[in-house]
Amino acid sequence: RIQQKLPSFLSPLNMVIDESVAVAYYLNEIINKFSAGALHKTFFCYSHMEAVHGAIKLARHYMKRKEQHYNGNVLLYDPSDYYRQYFNPCNASMQEALIPGVKTTTGIDNLLHHLGGNQYRITIISLHDLPGSEYESFCRYCNDNGIIKILDISRVRQLNREAVERSLIDRFEVICWGEALTDHQLPFGAFSAM
Repeated sequence: RIQQKLPSFLSPLNMVIDESVAVAYYLNEIINKFSAGALHKTFFCYSHMEAVHGAIKLARHYMKRKEQHYNGNVLLYDPSDYYRQYFNPCNASMQEALIPGVKTTTGIDNLLHHLGGNQYRITIISLHDLPGSEYESFCRYCNDNGIIKILDISRVRQLNREAVERSLIDRFEVICWGEALTDHQLPFGAFSAM
């Protein structure tokens, strides 16, 4: 495939199938607005949860290389409070949680308040409905302050091209995909990162 200049990637099963390559190509084309010189790369996972974990690991690694003093803290805006039970099921302190260093918040005002303290260099927005123009000021603040933005739409209710382009393009460095792409019929996860 490499000699023939065909798409190729590694999976845990060490196999490449045309359908998987087509999905990766399609996700990258959506994010890159079907333009040459793609900025994002897509990594496959087995579920939306694995995609979110992978995105956090990748962002932490990048931020630690960029800023040696980075403490690993991540701020997660989750209006449905879905992830708290997975990241910190025993309500331990943030550093003693099952996934340490992740603070969850359900209110947009709390998200903006915590970001203002400069304690968080990575933030995740997890939504059921795709964000619109109300997130522009949030994204602008993160861009101005070097904060990595991850958009988790792995559990979004409805996915359509217009909403994706309006919501994703030029706003987030990492996008987490999930079962919404399989109409919630099959486990699926992927994240696309710059």
